[in-house]
Amino acid sequence: MIEGYINKGNANMWKGLESVGGKLYLTKENLIHVPHRLNFQSEKYSVALSDIDSIEFYNTLKIMPNGLIVILKNGEEKKFVVNGRKKWKREIENLL
Repeated sequence: MIEGYINKGNANMWKGLESVGGKLYLTKENLIHVPHRLNFQSEKYSVALSDIDSIEFYNTLKIMPNGLIVILKNGEEKKFVVNGRKKWKREIENLL
């Protein structure tokens, strides 16, 4: 359980070819994905907001407006599928 979060919601995170279901948390300092227990890849992912360069949108299945790309300062991209991606983007950008 993550305490002191600003936003929390169901989210899938792409790890290679697997879409890992779980919860996404936004705190004042980090963006954290906590997988459900049933996933093959069960490691929690956390990135410091200070390591995030920008946030972009993408559409899953070419028609679903629910993709969020977190672009890190080192050039890595982390893809998430979320509900309310505009709110997620706005809240993350407000903390950057």
